[in-house]
Amino acid sequence: MRESLGVAFENDSISTALVDADTPLLGSIDEFRHPWGADGTVPVARASARALASAAEVATGRALRSNLCPTVVGVMCERADVRELVPNSLSSSSFENVEMVNGLDARLAYLRTVDALNGVSPILAFWPDGSETVIAAVDQSVGVVDSAHRYDTAELLANSSTFAATLDLLVAERDPVPKMLVAMLVKEESRKPSAEAAESAGLGFLFLGERTQLAIGAALVAADRGNEVRSGGGAAVRPVNRIR
Repeated sequence: MRESLGVAFENDSISTALVDADTPLLGSIDEFRHPWGADGTVPVARASARALASAAEVATGRALRSNLCPTVVGVMCERADVRELVPNSLSSSSFENVEMVNGLDARLAYLRTVDALNGVSPILAFWPDGSETVIAAVDQSVGVVDSAHRYDTAELLANSSTFAATLDLLVAERDPVPKMLVAMLVKEESRKPSAEAAESAGLGFLFLGERTQLAIGAALVAADRGNEVRSGGGAAVRPVNRIR
């Protein structure tokens, strides 16, 4: 096994996921989601960074009690002010081998773990980003984004016909034509109009609602980077946060 821990700091939660990077299709070994700022408040950056480090410590503790020891931690943080404080917060918690992962890389890594997308490429994936929605054309065969567009969420998801018209334009400019529309961490109330828009545009539809998907993706990206260090002759990667 090649255990890796992922931590994702989002607008209203902190998620952790422990994965075996050698068998990503099996999903996470352990995962947890901690509400944070869910009541509409914006916690200060320092407190948020401490909360992230605490969530990582709790997840590592659970892993150690099961005789599992992650060798690397991948952190995906949506807030820039918190992201700047993360390395110091984790270093004070005796974490080693910490990799900062951007949201796009985490999403692409997670998409590769979805069994329903095996052999399905290209796709259109969309996800919320603040008041906007990002729609990206993804080549699943190589795990890259060919193009991406931003839209005002309120306008895009106002009704299925508006969304369908947008998808028609995106599909028309793609060669090869996308096969599926994939919703990532989209609100449940947007599920039906999104599915209707996909059907109207001649696309399959997949709703990915797993709340820890960004943490899973961050863990897998960090594991890949650690593996590159080892294969390149770099220093051996030591387990993080050993039992003290």
